[in-house]
Amino acid sequence: MSSPVKVEIDRLNEEAYCTLINAVGWEQRSRKDARQLLANALVTVVATSAGIVVGMGRASGDGRSYAHVSDIAVDPAFQGQQIGAALVQTLLDELDRLSGSCITVTLNATAENAGFYERFGFVMSETPNFLVRPGHSAAL
Repeated sequence: MSSPVKVEIDRLNEEAYCTLINAVGWEQRSRKDARQLLANALVTVVATSAGIVVGMGRASGDGRSYAHVSDIAVDPAFQGQQIGAALVQTLLDELDRLSGSCITVTLNATAENAGFYERFGFVMSETPNFLVRPGHSAAL
């Protein structure tokens, strides 16, 4: 029986970041670059199983009016378990908490994975592969 997966707001270290982007086949980054990306993140979210990072996501921005989501990734051995959805929802919940739900959130997506993000309220913008989730009125 596999260990349960835990998704939470947490800091991600550069070693786990580099290991995960390698697992999903993304372009490799140096540990120095990874350290800077993570240090400048507004929010990072991690999924762990038995203490091992199996998924991640991060957002950058000002935390009040704008944020950009990037690096949503799940280790291929753990895909298909709704971990990616949990990462995105946890990240969006934290961004809404920080901003009072008045934050505009953007991300880049391919045509193939845009539908995944649309279920979280993102819509394709006029710019190809660029999705926007408009901020909500605090009165709603």
